[in-house]
Amino acid sequence: MKNAWNRHHVKAGLTGLLLVLLSMPFLSGFSDHVLLTSLSKYNIFQIIKDLVGLTDQMIDETEALEDQVKQAGRSLGVLDQQLTLAEQQIRINQGIRTELESQLQGNISARDKMEQILIRQKETSSLTGQVSARTNEISGQMEEVIGDFGNVAAVTGDIGKNSQQLHPLMDDLMVELNKSYDNLRFIRRIVEWLDDLKGKIGLNGSGSGPTTGGESHEDTMADR
Repeated sequence: MKNAWNRHHVKAGLTGLLLVLLSMPFLSGFSDHVLLTSLSKYNIFQIIKDLVGLTDQMIDETEALEDQVKQAGRSLGVLDQQLTLAEQQIRINQGIRTELESQLQGNISARDKMEQILIRQKETSSLTGQVSARTNEISGQMEEVIGDFGNVAAVTGDIGKNSQQLHPLMDDLMVELNKSYDNLRFIRRIVEWLDDLKGKIGLNGSGSGPTTGGESHEDTMADR
């Protein structure tokens, strides 16, 4: 519709120009001879015809160019959309890259922590082995001590039994010792009496009689 309107205006303009040229003989300053000479010399009708054809061709080319421009515009629009999508994809890829780098750093940190945990587990296992060995050693020592306690208890029991058996014997011994002590005292008294009797009857010397009697008296007092 627009192209037909443009062609109509071009043709109207050319027709108006032709009318102006044809009306020029009626104007002052122009003669028929000059006008006809000019028209015959330049073949104005052919020029106008060629101009109309050239104008139609220009209009067609303009329409084709307009279509190409529209197509190029649509292509540019598609390119703009593709560029926008590419920019979005670039931003998404950058976000993915950042996330992957963060995950990588997290994995590296987790790996380091796991290595530390494994090292501590090895240390703990070693300490556990040492503690287990020490515990076994202590258990062996405790068993030995318990065995020694058992032996001591057995010996103590034997001593207790022997002590119980010795108690009556010790009592009997004390009784016998007391009897022996009494017998010794009685024998000593007899000896003292004999010495005293000997002194009185003059069997010993005069100096020894009183002394023996005195000693017997002191011993008698001491025994009392």
